[in-house]
Amino acid sequence: MWLTKPCATLYAKPMPSSFSKSIHAFIGSSLLGLIAQSHAFADVLTVDASLLSSHISRGVKLSNNGPLASASLEWNADNGIFAGLNCFAAGEQNIESFERACFSFAGLFKPLDNTQAWSIEARRYDYKSSDNADWDNNEVSLSWHHRNGFLASLSVSDNWLARDTASLELDISYRRTISERFSAVVGAAYIEPIESGQLEKLASASLGLEYQRGLWSSSIKVFAVNADIDGRLFSVEDQQNVLWTIGYQIY
Repeated sequence: MWLTKPCATLYAKPMPSSFSKSIHAFIGSSLLGLIAQSHAFADVLTVDASLLSSHISRGVKLSNNGPLASASLEWNADNGIFAGLNCFAAGEQNIESFERACFSFAGLFKPLDNTQAWSIEARRYDYKSSDNADWDNNEVSLSWHHRNGFLASLSVSDNWLARDTASLELDISYRRTISERFSAVVGAAYIEPIESGQLEKLASASLGLEYQRGLWSSSIKVFAVNADIDGRLFSVEDQQNVLWTIGYQIY
């Protein structure tokens, strides 16, 4: 039996011995995916720590100073319900300096048949700053998962990049196992504003390589972003970013 589950953690991390997990990138915000294969699924609680080069959301780099330290708690129930919390030291976000950033998530995952599954997830992101630049963002996403490694997610966000503008977001990714320890991931994201405001259209593409050995995991991902946004906290133009992560499963 295969299981494909969503994930909002910031880095690749292994599950207990009965599972094989992988991340399709987030860094800060987005549901780009978690693939799991197992003969049985039971309640699982995992605690992880990681080091990240920066904070990236759908290809957009939100932090200037790295690396960032992250801690994650995630619970997966045998009935498909999952929830978790991820916090990290966010360094600098453009000129504003954040003391911390956390996001919480909860959702439901259900297989459709032996090859497909769907999931629904709610996420909230909170950024705290000593420079009075606090902001938050709420997202709800519906995802389709395929056994071959395909993942498609449609999300609605109320304040992505502190734009005070609702937006519709499409994320697509494909993961392929190269060897016992290496996997390759390609992805794309597109954001369209639902209402008038400061948010413009944004498109990004990514290519990544993941490595996992025992309780240790690491990944590197390259992003290319097409955008022209000039806002209150973020000014985003066409850019290319590189993200690396190193993770360890504590529990």
